[in-house]
Amino acid sequence: MTTTEHLTAPAARRGRALHLVDLENLVGSGSPTPEQARATWTAYRTLVQPGDLVVVACSHHAARTVWFVVGTDARLLVRSGADGADLALLDDVDLPHLVSRFTWLVVASGDHAFVPLVEEARRLGVRTWQVTGVGRPARALLRTAQIRSRLRPTTAASLALAA
Repeated sequence: MTTTEHLTAPAARRGRALHLVDLENLVGSGSPTPEQARATWTAYRTLVQPGDLVVVACSHHAARTVWFVVGTDARLLVRSGADGADLALLDDVDLPHLVSRFTWLVVASGDHAFVPLVEEARRLGVRTWQVTGVGRPARALLRTAQIRSRLRPTTAASLALAA
């Protein structure tokens, strides 16, 4: 069973959102297990509304697992190396397109690499929302995003460990 233990989301979010999801960052591992990836993705999907565009990135180490779990629910990007998923997501963003087509930018990561994008999107009138998972997010990103949420997916295995 997978549930979201705690997640704060904007009440009655209106408008389309572009979701940039670093699934490895949310899970807290460069090589997530299928169960970790599935629990995290299932919890994250509750934030996506009809009309949103979701882009998920990971390294080649996690690609098979992530692709199997995410399937056709999102565009999938793969880039390895230091900050590979972050760079793949950032390189994929066309800021003028983002501003003209989306009301929200959702960054599902705690990495500092997204700070300039979030700052620029805010400056151009796009609402910004940061979703974090396991681990500590960069303070600069926490200060920059207008709304912050913490995703805590719960799996049957983690419930058994907690008992």
